Amino acid sequence: MRSPAGDDVLDEVAVEAAADAEHAAQAAGVTIRTAESVPDLRALIAVGDAVWGPNGTFATSELRALAFAGGVVLGACDPADERSGPVGFLVGFLGWNGGLHLHSHQTGVVPGRRGGGVGYALKLAQRAICLRRGIQEVRWTFDPLVLRNTSFNLRRLGAEAARFLPDFYGEMSDSVNSNDLSDRMEAVWRLAAPLPAADPVGETGWTRPAALVSSDGWPEETGLPPSAGHHVAIPAHFPRLRQRAPECARAWRLAVRRVLTAAYASGLRIGQVDGHGYVLTTGQPGD
Repeated sequence: MRSPAGDDVLDEVAVEAAADAEHAAQAAGVTIRTAESVPDLRALIAVGDAVWGPNGTFATSELRALAFAGGVVLGACDPADERSGPVGFLVGFLGWNGGLHLHSHQTGVVPGRRGGGVGYALKLAQRAICLRRGIQEVRWTFDPLVLRNTSFNLRRLGAEAARFLPDFYGEMSDSVNSNDLSDRMEAVWRLAAPLPAADPVGETGWTRPAALVSSDGWPEETGLPPSAGHHVAIPAHFPRLRQRAPECARAWRLAVRRVLTAAYASGLRIGQVDGHGYVLTTGQPGD
């Protein structure tokens, strides 16, 4: 049980989180709303179809059950053009493996609104809702080969890449992930921590010893055992590479799997993200 002083601190954090969420929504030009009705939920599924293709997200009945039970089901709408439907959505539900948390299963933004802060506004709205209800941690999985997502999760939100999970979902059938291995990282976002200041992606990777480098666009493992400070190269645009050169993409997938499996088994983790990949660090998330 938290002490009264601890409750007071969390109440302050929750108030600040609500203000952060409102500012993020205003900056993105959206209104974040909880979706509960069947028509609203169907509109969110249309966003999922735009992001992952048909059947890439929940069925209407599944979303209805999640919303009815109190899951976090959010839509982002443009107040100047609400007739066109939501431009982004987020779905999360409670979990307790490893401690009580919200598992944030999907966050999607329609192609024409990506890069404009909609996803950030959705995540900060989720953070505010959780803190208001005493939930202090959000977790989700993300693809370690998609560098921009890792940068967003670690640098923009301040989450930690806690675990490497090879082929986590098994074979996937949506239009984004089909014909690929579903290796994932588990992100852990401790919500009471201050949000990181926005900063540009650094270019430090090339000056560090490396466990994995790019050689003419293909992965090359250096043979060095992963160590703290070592760099792990990641293709800048893996989704594009997966479409244009699937054999090269598969080679990157397997090489990154080998390096990250060895790194996490030896107590290392992804600590930094730069313009070319990851820098490994020691310690466990939350240390």
